[in-house]
Amino acid sequence: MAANFTKAMRAQGVTYARYLTLVNQTVTSCLKEPLQTMAKDEVAAYSYVHMYFDEEDLGRKIEVPVQNYSKEEMKALSTKLGKLKSEMKNAGKK
Repeated sequence: MAANFTKAMRAQGVTYARYLTLVNQTVTSCLKEPLQTMAKDEVAAYSYVHMYFDEEDLGRKIEVPVQNYSKEEMKALSTKLGKLKSEMKNAGKK
């Protein structure tokens, strides 16, 4: 997939990290349940802090939290995943 990241995308301001995020979202949205929920829980969700120094404000450190899913969405995802796991467990007992 990295070969598809071309000079044209770079010229439009798309970073390689943004490209990977787009590919990840596309692949995840194409999956059917329960694989989609498991993929979001294990691979697709990210949370990090973007840190940089503001040159206009005497080099003050600025930290910006970045997440692609809110806490409410992750809680709903966790609940759904728990239900799916219990259904799979119950189906195995039959």
